Amino acid sequence: MVFLAQKFDTMVEGRNNRTDSIHGAVHALRDMGGITFVTLRTRHGLVQCVCTHKEALDGATEECAVTASGLWRTEPRAPGGMELTDAKLTVLSRPAAPPPVPLSKKKLSLNLDTELALRPVVLRTPRERAVFRIQAGICRAFRDFLQSQDFTEIHT
Repeated sequence: MVFLAQKFDTMVEGRNNRTDSIHGAVHALRDMGGITFVTLRTRHGLVQCVCTHKEALDGATEECAVTASGLWRTEPRAPGGMELTDAKLTVLSRPAAPPPVPLSKKKLSLNLDTELALRPVVLRTPRERAVFRIQAGICRAFRDFLQSQDFTEIHT
């Protein structure tokens, strides 16, 4: 998960107290009365957005593709240590149906047959995607080491 944190750090580096927009899919919505916390799933990881008005949500639901605009603030409790405050969402597309499994849970606890049958959907969870990021990092380390030893990479 350190790799994910480093990627997120480079994404938000130098953006504190700056207005910005990001694109992603709504991973989770938590309505706390007057404030709604929206967790966006981006290619770099999860980003927390804080919406203070219901109109700012634009009718977003889980798995909607959205653009979020707001002000970056440092918040240690947020995933990645920063959040987008006073966020306004613009819905780009809506899902045709809700996902067959709750993607916002930390662990899905599915049996193997179900997980493989729903693989395209299950791969949207950060835990499942982390496996491929780790695998890519290991392959990159092997490749870098072998190149430093003057090996020639071949594909047969």
